[in-house]
Amino acid sequence: MADESDGESYTGGFFSEEEEGREAPESKCESLRVSMVPVVRAEVVGGGGTKRVEKAISDPDISHLTSEDYKHVYSPSEDTFLMLDALNLDAEYLRSRFALSAEKMKNKNNSAQDEEKKGEGGRGGIVVEVGVGSGIVLTHIARLMLSGYFIGVDINPKAAKCAYSTLRRNKINNFDIVSCDLLTPFLSRLVRCIDVLIFNPPYVPTPSVEVKDNGLPRAWAGGIRGREVLDRLLPFVGKLLSAKGVFYLVTVKENEPKQIAEMLSKEGLSCETITSRKAHNEHLEIHRFYR
Repeated sequence: MADESDGESYTGGFFSEEEEGREAPESKCESLRVSMVPVVRAEVVGGGGTKRVEKAISDPDISHLTSEDYKHVYSPSEDTFLMLDALNLDAEYLRSRFALSAEKMKNKNNSAQDEEKKGEGGRGGIVVEVGVGSGIVLTHIARLMLSGYFIGVDINPKAAKCAYSTLRRNKINNFDIVSCDLLTPFLSRLVRCIDVLIFNPPYVPTPSVEVKDNGLPRAWAGGIRGREVLDRLLPFVGKLLSAKGVFYLVTVKENEPKQIAEMLSKEGLSCETITSRKAHNEHLEIHRFYR
């Protein structure tokens, strides 16, 4: 767990779930707000053709990662960059959902104390990515936000270390990277606290035995229907999201996304497909679930 200087700010750290004497970061969900930077316009090609999207920043720098790293860690691919596009497309939605005007985001003159008194924009929100991999997605959303606390988890310790280096390279400080199985260390600590939850799961349908592979195939092997890993997280999503929390999920048609939406609707979550793309033999979709 990262050291806390004043009980509210965090310094980036990396640790393993099994590391002796360490605990998952304490919940800091009280009075947190998401704050986005002003955006410029850019064009990306999505499933429906070329679309105008809001893109505040360039993609994160991952030039430090080497071919040796990618022997052990999932290399950013079409699904990864589709998630980046979805977050860009949803920038205005997130600002509106968390009641942040462009003027408030641009205003650099108010002191932190004044902002805290207003109850707006002072601290940021809790953002969690499951299966953080190279760290490019968590870094991207961290750079889209003026403030917040960012948590990345990955069962692969080598991926966790790569993610740590990616956030550091991109000058993100308020984060923790944890090597653990899904969100096991956080299930009791972050109930109704997560503002943005992101998961690009192992979604490729494979024999169940491949899900337990200790090598790189574990990053994409999803077992029956490509759902064996995802189905272990879904029962907790509704319990972990804050009142205004959102969940971004990558699926392919073999995952039966409509059935996933039906499951989460029982937790009071609605579903919207943000963007989609045909990539080789996969039809990728990014869904947003929200209350």
